[in-house]
Amino acid sequence: MESLQFLLDTRIVSHLVRYPQGVVRDRIAEVGEETVCVSLLVAAELRFGAARKQSARLTQQVEAVLSVLPILALEPDLDRYFKENVIGGPGAFVIAAKDFETFGEAILKKLIAEIANVPPESSAPHASYAAR
Repeated sequence: MESLQFLLDTRIVSHLVRYPQGVVRDRIAEVGEETVCVSLLVAAELRFGAARKQSARLTQQVEAVLSVLPILALEPDLDRYFKENVIGGPGAFVIAAKDFETFGEAILKKLIAEIANVPPESSAPHASYAAR
């Protein structure tokens, strides 16, 4: 993971799917293809959206884009990687889901903490706090 510097979100990858010769492709070429990746969640969102639209063409476009981008799966220490390399800004923090079963709980805690503008307790079972 050391060379990865840019985690592309769903909106950015969607733009790349719609405009494969567009500005996102140019920016990726500028920073280097080896420095970008997507999360497993982004890949799932894109695949779900294509399946929901029942468009073979869109599904092919999504798969073509995802086939050339590294997809970060739920790996050990992925939360640490996010804390050290991805998140930033005043009060930024990560809440890690330890497994699929705790994912929904972690997302809910993250949303509540962000809306309330209160970082999670570092002692919470599925939370890790990283102010930067």
